[in-house]
Amino acid sequence: MLEMLMQWYRRRFSDPEAIALLVILVAGFSILFFFSGLLAPLLVAIVLAYLLEWPTARLQAIGCSRRWAASIVLILFVGILLLMAFVVMPIAWQQGIYLIRDMPGMLNKLSDFAATLPRRYPALMDAGII
Repeated sequence: MLEMLMQWYRRRFSDPEAIALLVILVAGFSILFFFSGLLAPLLVAIVLAYLLEWPTARLQAIGCSRRWAASIVLILFVGILLLMAFVVMPIAWQQGIYLIRDMPGMLNKLSDFAATLPRRYPALMDAGII
């Protein structure tokens, strides 16, 4: 049995590139498995840094120092986040509650409309479909 495994190993992994690929794949999956809780915030931070770099560079082109430009962009970004959190989110939450409350009535109207389709368009609709 051991000899058979050794032959399989020699046949499959005699190429150094195949071993390198295997090591890279195992390392990549291990990193994803063990550090998955850390990767999401890290990726969000990278995306935010990339998106906030453009306004910082524009302010630097105008003549602000990097420190002042980064401070201004950060203050504006936090202000927009707070505006979203305290103004837009409660409105969106209330609209979601209204949608859930009105959903049964909307579905009843849709069902009634679908029931009238065979009478309106008998050549196109069959009552058995609905």
